[in-house]
Amino acid sequence: PIPLCALAVSALDLWLSLSSEPSAKAKMQKFMGKSPVSWHVVDAKGMVLGRLASKVAQVINGKNKVTFTPHLNNSDHVVIVNARHVVLTGQKWDQKLYRHHTGYPGGLKEEPAKRLMTREL
Repeated sequence: PIPLCALAVSALDLWLSLSSEPSAKAKMQKFMGKSPVSWHVVDAKGMVLGRLASKVAQVINGKNKVTFTPHLNNSDHVVIVNARHVVLTGQKWDQKLYRHHTGYPGGLKEEPAKRLMTREL
């Protein structure tokens, strides 16, 4: 037996191939949200961490595109260079704690931002 989803896709392809309009397939792909994926390279040197994170989150979610639709994946790829030179405002180098859990009882680990940035990964 042929899966139902395969029948639906093949019926859509058949309709698009038999359509009298030459650009029907392009219109349907545009309607379905198949936009090209692009790559963004961000230089984080001297940028504030929170502002950088919010801008990158918009690009990853696809909200920077005109064709944004919440139920479709229109996201782009983001590469951040010079992340070691990001800026934290105020006393956040000493006060901001990054936490992770090992999975064992009592395994909550905390590390300040200053120590996290100085250690070798």
